[in-house]
This record gives sequence, structure tokens and C-alpha cells, in this order.
Amino acid sequence: MSIINLEVAYNIRDITNPIHNFSILGNVSPSFYEDRNKGEVRRSEKVSINDPDWTFQHNTGISDYFKKHNGFRDQERYNRVSRNFVMRQGTFVKYYATSYNPENDPLYHEDNTRVVERVFDVPIILSFQPENEIYNRFGIQHLDEFETHLHMSLFLELNYANLRKMGVEPLTDPSDHNPIWSQRGYEAFRYHGYTAQQIIPKPGDKIKIESFDTLYEIESIKDAAPEFQHRWRKYWWKLFMKDAMDSGQTVSEEVLNDPEQKGFINDLLGQNVDDGTGTPGSDTGEISCECDADGNKAGGYQFDVSNTIDKLKKDVLFRPPEVEKDVEDISGDPNWYPNHDKFGGW
Repeated sequence: MSIINLEVAYNIRDITNPIHNFSILGNVSPSFYEDRNKGEVRRSEKVSINDPDWTFQHNTGISDYFKKHNGFRDQERYNRVSRNFVMRQGTFVKYYATSYNPENDPLYHEDNTRVVERVFDVPIILSFQPENEIYNRFGIQHLDEFETHLHMSLFLELNYANLRKMGVEPLTDPSDHNPIWSQRGYEAFRYHGYTAQQIIPKPGDKIKIESFDTLYEIESIKDAAPEFQHRWRKYWWKLFMKDAMDSGQTVSEEVLNDPEQKGFINDLLGQNVDDGTGTPGSDTGEISCECDADGNKAGGYQFDVSNTIDKLKKDVLFRPPEVEKDVEDISGDPNWYPNHDKFGGW
């Protein structure tokens, strides 16, 4: 193909003066001037505003290379800095891990017969409790609930070491490991083969702060705290805790005999029923220990309602006059409903 190069010189004093039958826009990018083929080089004010010369390129989609791929090192850097801060400045607590089997209750999938299986030390970040001071000023009665922040990777490391120490076998292949990738919801959580049920904190676990003589129980857990996220990754669990009550949970022998536990939980949980042999947590139904004048167990947990309630009441307190005196199951009697004879027991 033949090419003719023409040297064109023109002194444009009036930029609105058209050059007929000739175009000087041969080598000009056609992005803004492709509709100007008659030598008209001036763009209107409206076109200049809506489509300026300095603009973005054509958008071909969102590239996540710099946001995600280059952000992995920033994520790990923040994770290590925050982890080291918790190890230096965190408050050490004794974490009591309890068992949880949702298959015990096929209807509600609850587990009311938990066992305190393991105990290990872990540092956490305690938060201030301004509501205590606010409520006390106005004399308002409130529950002693507060929140703490638990570092994810540090807790998983310490819990993993304790699981290995206690000989707990992972439920899946030990080569399965995706604690960070699972945060995005693409795969089920695995930590060197351990499932989320085995290793992550859960409501019902107990915590004993080293500086307090109170046993706390985790009421709920939140892992989506936007103020503590950095570059699209989670680093903290927010735990909401309250005072633990003795609901008849059994404490394993490993926890009772653990020297690191210092015997703190031995007289708090599982002591509501005793068969006289000194074995805590037995369910014989007999109380053969020192009791006070009213028959209540002496020296037990003061909030343990099972000290006085040792059998199930199968009847209601109110007996309607329509129910016969010899009926044992009052609420199951047809005459317990009002006007059963007239309305058919609705």
C-alpha cells in the first residue's frame, strides 16, 4: 500500500474557521473527535463537560489483583501485629471448653448435658464496662454482662495445641486446612482437620479471668465486627459473657486433675448431686452430704437451684374444682379445661 506523507503547516488563529474538503485530524485519537471530520476542532461546552478530555479508559470489569492478591501480606502483617499485642498486653484467662452434640435433641438440636472437657490458658482483650457506672448512678438493676475480644489465630493455635495434648482426634483429614479461606463462605471450616465444632469458641464455654474469682459463661459470639476488620479479613471474635450458673454440668476428670487449673472449677460445677463417694457429677439422685437445717446442701454454689430441687414435679400447683381429688395428672384431665362438658374441651 502506497503511503504519501504531506507536510501541512497552518496557522490557526480562529479555531472555529473550517477548512473545506480537508481534515487535519488524520492522526488525532478518535475518542473525542471521531464525529468531527470537517476540520471543526472546537468542542462545545456541553460535550466538554459530559465527556472531558481527561477521563477514564473504557471499563472492562473490576480487577481484584491489587485488592486481594497483593493484600495477603498486609492481612498477615496486621494479624501478626495484633497477635503479638494480645500476647503482650492481653489478660490471661483459663478457657474451659465444653462438649456440644446437637444430635442429642432431634427437635431443637440443643445439648443440655454438656461436659467440661478441657482447659487451657489464652490471653484476651477485656473491654470497659461503662454501662455499669451509668446504671449504678441511676440505681438501675442490670445483669453483669460484658464483652471481650478474642484473637482468632492465637486462640486457634492454643486450642489446637491443647487438642493435640489431650489426644483428641480430628474429624477430617489433617491435611485439610482453610481457616482464612472459609471466612468467605466458599468451604467448610477446617483447621488441620479439626472442624468448627471441635476448635472454635461456642456459647456455653466457660472462662475464668485470672484476676477475678468468678466463673463466666459465653452467652453469644460475634465474628463480624466491622471496626476491627482490615483489608477484607476477620481477626477477632467478640464474646458476650455473663456469670456462669451450675446447671448440673459434669466436669471431666482431666479438668479436675489438671494442675494448671489450680482446682478452681472443682467446687463450682457438677457438685449439685453427690452419692456420698465424693465423685462430682454423679446422677444417682441421692444427696448424702452435709446439709443445713432446711435440708439444703451446705457449702455449694449459692446460685445452684438444684440444691433444693432434686425431683421433677409432675403436676401443676392449681387444681380446678372440676378435677377430682384422686386425679394425679391434673393438667391432663379433661375437666382441667374450662367448661369441658359444654364446649368439648377446647
